[in-house]
Amino acid sequence: MKKDQLMSDTYLPGDTRQRIQDLIKYKKITQAELAEKIGLSNSALSRYLQGRTKDLGDGFIIRIAKFLMYQQISFLVKRIFRTGRIMI
Repeated sequence: MKKDQLMSDTYLPGDTRQRIQDLIKYKKITQAELAEKIGLSNSALSRYLQGRTKDLGDGFIIRIAKFLMYQQISFLVKRIFRTGRIMI
């Protein structure tokens, strides 16, 4: 991926587990940090990501999506304030 290319512009193959792992790496957060933010134990998230638990539950998947979306929005807002312009 090119430095200036957004991850959202790139197709991410794989299942939900793999996409969450990719986003954890891309966002430079730890698995423990994500687990804490969504109200799940680190061990439960780890079991899910390793495929040892079949289903995490829709509620937790939605919490993960909201947390990662918040981080993206936060990044964009900081960029707007830093540059003084909105880039779409």
